Amino acid sequence: MAKINRFNFFIFGLIFSIDALSINLSSPTIVKEKSVSTRLISTPLYKSVLPKNPKISGFGSTGCIKPGTNITILGSNFGTKKYIALGKSNNYIPIKPAKWLSNNITAYIPKDSRIKTGARYFVGIRNAKNNSWLSNTDKYVTICSSKIRTLRTTVLKPEAKKTTPSKPVRAPIDSSSQSESNYDDFGTQIILPGSQSSLMDRQLPPPPPDLKDAAQEQDKSINKKIEPSEIIVISNDMNEARELSQQLGSYGLSAKKRKILKSLKLVITTFRVPAGTDLQDTAISIRQTYPKMWADVNHRYQLLGNNRDTNIAKKIINWNKKTSQCGKGLRIGLLDTEINTSHPALKSQKITSHSVITHGVKKAKSDHGTAIATLLIGDFRTKYFSGMLPSARLFSAAIFRQRDKKNIDTTAEWIVSAIDWLLSQKVNVINMSIGGPRNLLVDIAIQRTIKSGIPVIAAAGNGGSDAAATYPAAQPGVIAVTAVDNELEIYSKASHGKYIDFAAPGVDIWAGNSNGAGKFVSGTSFSVPFVTASIASLINKYGSKKSYSILQKSAKDLGTKGKDSQFGWGLVQAPENCQ
Repeated sequence: MAKINRFNFFIFGLIFSIDALSINLSSPTIVKEKSVSTRLISTPLYKSVLPKNPKISGFGSTGCIKPGTNITILGSNFGTKKYIALGKSNNYIPIKPAKWLSNNITAYIPKDSRIKTGARYFVGIRNAKNNSWLSNTDKYVTICSSKIRTLRTTVLKPEAKKTTPSKPVRAPIDSSSQSESNYDDFGTQIILPGSQSSLMDRQLPPPPPDLKDAAQEQDKSINKKIEPSEIIVISNDMNEARELSQQLGSYGLSAKKRKILKSLKLVITTFRVPAGTDLQDTAISIRQTYPKMWADVNHRYQLLGNNRDTNIAKKIINWNKKTSQCGKGLRIGLLDTEINTSHPALKSQKITSHSVITHGVKKAKSDHGTAIATLLIGDFRTKYFSGMLPSARLFSAAIFRQRDKKNIDTTAEWIVSAIDWLLSQKVNVINMSIGGPRNLLVDIAIQRTIKSGIPVIAAAGNGGSDAAATYPAAQPGVIAVTAVDNELEIYSKASHGKYIDFAAPGVDIWAGNSNGAGKFVSGTSFSVPFVTASIASLINKYGSKKSYSILQKSAKDLGTKGKDSQFGWGLVQAPENCQ
């Protein structure tokens, strides 16, 4: 009997020990037996033995990759040097790492016949022992086609920039004497070439190297002029847009919305930025990390008119008030508020309207757009609202919202979308009576517009003589217009600058309003239509370059002899066909 009891006790003890051991193998909990002072501690060995998987988040360059060059691979947990390769389906092609750090790898893309131009390959880190992929394989690069021009990476050295140019001269648009880069002294001296041939089939050039505009650095209220929590990026196509999204993930940015701009041959992506992030610093940091990337904050832009006899204004520039057929066959583009198409001066006119404002956002009152429209194409049969080009067709893109009780504005994103729509309508010229900070995305959209042979005319600004330059008027290639009164004195609130091209009537101008009546208005906004109409009436016959030259030579010189920072070349004069 004693033997049986000792046996049972042995069996019971063995079972207890196994149970205790099994508990500790499944949990790191410390188990202490009452009769034993030793602690049985279990640690999950697999957590300390196996390393974290390498994670590839993106690449240090945008656009396609050319064989024979290096690629920078970004991510984390790369560890020590392993094998890295391009992959496609079940095949892979090793590439040679030149530098291997824990968060980035520089690797050489060989000139290998197995690497096909125009093809997309994922990039991954491989296990040399069993040939399996250690990292994720969802980050792709595209190999440059021989037919596609690769992105340029050269950035001008600081000493190459002309910091103190003597008497900068703003040449007319379409100047063929300028180089294709044209970013040496952006916004002051070098202009966009604006050739008649389309650049829609070309890759994006590198952005200008000056990442911050000096005038904006001095503007302490810049944060009031940008959309909160948004950064926008321009890409060549959808594949590149997706790759950029992967790269910007390291900044905590996530894609909010994306739109294909068919006419500009671009893709615009709006990214959501984490709360509390400094948008200006983030945009600058992105451009420094990715020098080829067109990324910027989503700037806000304002109308450049103030609520204050059109026939008198036309008389000042020798425009015939009975030009019933002037403008026939022309297609005028307008970026502004909505238009009251029921206004007596507009209800019989040819107007095509389009809105790019996000659904659900309150649109601005139509006063400003209606005033500009009556100045451009007002029915010649109306007594006080006869426009300069009554037979032209107007294509109006509504871009302005009523943000709050005091503020009417638009965004860089909407401006770019509106330009894209206007290009799809085959307009001859674009009127932009708007202004705000410099924005790289607006820059590239206007650059492509001008290079396709379509002049852009913009308001010089209402900031006064000491104000910072107003964009897009200050962008090279844009025709900037300031305002004068009936005595040919400069408008008291007009901005000054070497970027100004022409002066035109813009003080106490009688124009239509949203109520179907009229009112006196002042501002550089309302001087723009006079130059828009003048160049539009010439463009079909002479093209944009010669049309500008004609207006330049015929302008009535005001102020300092020659081109100056107040009046530009002087007061614009009506072309002969509209006198």
